[in-house]
Amino acid sequence: MQLANDTSVIDFHSHFLVQEVFDQCHSHSPASGFGHHQAPAHLVSLFEKMKNPRLAIEDMDHLKIDMSVFSSATVIEPTSWAEPAVELELVRRLNDTIAEWAAHSPRRIIGSFALPLQDMDLALQELTRALDLGSGWQTFRLRCAVSILETASFGRSGRRRRTSVWCPSCTRKEGSAHGFSNSACGTRSLNR
Repeated sequence: MQLANDTSVIDFHSHFLVQEVFDQCHSHSPASGFGHHQAPAHLVSLFEKMKNPRLAIEDMDHLKIDMSVFSSATVIEPTSWAEPAVELELVRRLNDTIAEWAAHSPRRIIGSFALPLQDMDLALQELTRALDLGSGWQTFRLRCAVSILETASFGRSGRRRRTSVWCPSCTRKEGSAHGFSNSACGTRSLNR
């Protein structure tokens, strides 16, 4: 599909899945009742479309969508249950996958990334790595609370870090005990 010259249709709420992350995380998700039940067959077929960029673009063509902003499906494959080092590996796999999707179809797929927010040093490390993944990034999504974003600007010593990275952020509660707000959007600066 060619992008329209005058008006483009952009879907700002699309999700992708990564099989290995799904296999490790789904039993920790609200969608599975935290491991209580399996996904019904009609959702499993939807999940298959969420794992394949070609199928996602076919759906976009069918719906006459020019571009989609893809983020990880955290309600289906949450990472916040894992120990910090494990969560880092999980979000790296998610970020690598969406970077590949966006690099393959940059005029159709807008990538976003996730951060492991249990450890701010790991989150800032992954932020730096994700920004270096390539030119496919056009938007940045951070799964974290505004208060955590604001405290991320300070090192363990309490001194302000010097380098700023500005990015739009959207937050939402993942069912953890972090006290995240249900919804907050805005532009935040992470100093690293």
